[in-house]
Amino acid sequence: MNSNVGGLVGENYNGTITNAYAIGSVSGVDSNVGLFIGFNASGTPLVATGSGVTASYFSTGATLIVGGTAQTDKKGVGSDTATITTVNLTARTIANLQSGTTYVGWDANNIWVFASGQYPRLKAVVCANRQFVSPVPTDCMDL
Repeated sequence: MNSNVGGLVGENYNGTITNAYAIGSVSGVDSNVGLFIGFNASGTPLVATGSGVTASYFSTGATLIVGGTAQTDKKGVGSDTATITTVNLTARTIANLQSGTTYVGWDANNIWVFASGQYPRLKAVVCANRQFVSPVPTDCMDL
């Protein structure tokens, strides 16, 4: 099955997503296809209400393909049956997403590393001081 496809999350049931971004292209067969979340819902199967997204972004540079056709309306959420709380689920250009100034309120002291011209990276990764090199190291054995 090729439905409920999203750039970050395929299905979000009653979840809260905070300080996240999606930059990849997405392809699926039905309307539950989005550049950030494919299908956003509440209620069953977890019997609760509301799914939220806060301070998060998706790329306008990514391609969204639904049923084999490239979409000109680049939706962040494919299908939303919940009472979604979208505080700053925002479409951004690649240049904006590679600028640390886009991510207001994100924790640069403990969680994120920002470098000009690069996408944000998590600090808790292998060789955090070298994560902007290409290719990204898989270990630090050479240090």
